[in-house]
Amino acid sequence: MNKRGDTENGERAVPGNGVVTPPPAEAELNEGWERPVAVEKDRNVRAWFIFLGVLCFLVALWTPLRALYYRYGYPQAEVEVKRDAQTFVAVAYYGINSDAAEGSQDISKSVFAEQLRLLRENGYSPIGLDDVRAFYKEGRPLPRKAILMTFEQSRK
Repeated sequence: MNKRGDTENGERAVPGNGVVTPPPAEAELNEGWERPVAVEKDRNVRAWFIFLGVLCFLVALWTPLRALYYRYGYPQAEVEVKRDAQTFVAVAYYGINSDAAEGSQDISKSVFAEQLRLLRENGYSPIGLDDVRAFYKEGRPLPRKAILMTFEQSRK
């Protein structure tokens, strides 16, 4: 006999009355029971992909719409500038740096802002390189008190 009470030929001994019963057949054991089918967990993978796709689409759509809004959403002030001058002032800055050290060619942001304020108060009109090119090539006049500001280093 082993620990479960089975004999060597597979019969089960019942303690107490001494009656030996044969082991139940395999079909009798599985008659009312079936192995459950493993259920796949519902992770909503498709829903997540759709959500992420819509989110990416909205971000991609938002960028050009925001640019269009800022370009055309605000009214442009029409400034009447008389263009009858034949000269202009050119100012060249090496660079603008908020941490400009003493002896550096850069100027600080506060000094640059003060210079812009003074130029604006004294009636100077900023012009671009296209205006200068048109002045020299086509003879187009410039605005009064025209000032061209250039920056040596392409930093912001």
